Amino acid sequence: MSAMRFAALVGALAFLSTPAAAQTISWDGATWLVEDIAGRGVIDNAQTTLVIGPDGKTSGSTGCNRFIGKATIAGDRIRFGQMGVTLRACPPALGDQERKFLTALKQARAARLDAMGRLQILSESGEALLTLTRL
Repeated sequence: MSAMRFAALVGALAFLSTPAAAQTISWDGATWLVEDIAGRGVIDNAQTTLVIGPDGKTSGSTGCNRFIGKATIAGDRIRFGQMGVTLRACPPALGDQERKFLTALKQARAARLDAMGRLQILSESGEALLTLTRL
């Protein structure tokens, strides 16, 4: 193997072994789809989403209702303020998922990207409250 190829391989391996938590999250207003709430999955066709803009403006869908609010972000730390939520009646399962989602936002204290590039919203103790995929 040539020295040039070896250097390229070492550089690629160093990049791939960089912890995902060290990656910077781009709060650019992209839509994130909730894949998991507290390790219990989600109702697939509910399409629970979260959008966080560079100014912290937050919006999305609980899978039944729309919501808006504000997040305070400093490095990997994140806290969500009170959310305004529409009042559409939800089937019981969606209503339960909506409550769990909004509770997870209230408990959020940090955010990171996992090895798959998914956004994880974490509790104070580091527990994954929400796992989301960028759309």
